[in-house]
Amino acid sequence: MKIDDLEYGHYKHVVWHSNDGVEQFVPSETSVPTEGNIGETTKVTSVRVEFSIPRDEKLLRNIIEHGIYPNHPWDEPVVQVTEELEARKHDSFSTEPS
Repeated sequence: MKIDDLEYGHYKHVVWHSNDGVEQFVPSETSVPTEGNIGETTKVTSVRVEFSIPRDEKLLRNIIEHGIYPNHPWDEPVVQVTEELEARKHDSFSTEPS
């Protein structure tokens, strides 16, 4: 299911992802792990994905709820949201959130 075009400036489908890395965690007694066992350190191959969207809380919630949650293998994915200042090379400098 397509959730959003992930547009940034004049580009669509703008996504950055890392090479395979290692993620480590210990599932607690209240977790529902799909990998590893409760109380034991688990290390799994993982990638980090980053993308930019306009400042729009409804869009962000839609991407998290319908794009990330159903496709993430664990019951509690880490989602970090930061706000960046957009500065375009060919347009005037913008101080408005994108």
